[in-house]
Amino acid sequence: MTLLKMYLIILFPFLKNTLAILSKPQWKLMEKYLQQPNLTPEIREVIDQTIFNHHIPLAKKLCRDFTCFHKYKTKLVQKDDLQFYSITGLYHATRKYNGRSNFVKFAKIYINGALYDGLTKHHPITKIKPRERAKHKGEPRFDGFDSSRSQTMNLYLGTKPNSSLQSCVNSLPYDFPIEEYTQKWNQINNMTPFLCELLHLKFDFEFNVKESNKNLSIHYGCSEETIRKNVKKSIITLTSSNI
Repeated sequence: MTLLKMYLIILFPFLKNTLAILSKPQWKLMEKYLQQPNLTPEIREVIDQTIFNHHIPLAKKLCRDFTCFHKYKTKLVQKDDLQFYSITGLYHATRKYNGRSNFVKFAKIYINGALYDGLTKHHPITKIKPRERAKHKGEPRFDGFDSSRSQTMNLYLGTKPNSSLQSCVNSLPYDFPIEEYTQKWNQINNMTPFLCELLHLKFDFEFNVKESNKNLSIHYGCSEETIRKNVKKSIITLTSSNI
């Protein structure tokens, strides 16, 4: 089939009326061509343009729904900016579509992802600027933490009677060898980057608490519960027991 015929079959209704609805045979034809390994760039461009133009109303609708759902967070965000992100998500979905799935469901993933990306940039969940977070990444302490609130010899979960970590530490001899602490920290350094950084911020070398879960949740832009669960999971891994 020639490129001209593709234009007549697929794009002609849109040249007459931008609100024209694609028929089922037209969709089947596009999906068939998208699955061809030898699809030419010219035909791909025609199909992408057709799908993109056809689904612009969908992108605008998802943007409106997103604004209504996040009405407080988007209150100070320009609606045109969010709509730009929505249409950008549609564009990327169009370029990635391979004709093997329902395009509307496929596009919603990209559009909603783009909207959340735009909301994060225009309404950040943390007051710390991205440049500052990147500059201090990997350091043991961060600006904004109140070091005066660090608790000396306050072992994590030490007030809990049945804490396995507390029992483990209390059973150590007074001259506990530094190699044992080093071994534990080596285990931590082999964890995921997030858990490794989190534990370095949370504890000192002897596992005394340096920062509260609240401070860490503000730094990472997440809930206190998320920090607590990740710290607990790490301690269970280190002690090989439940807390």
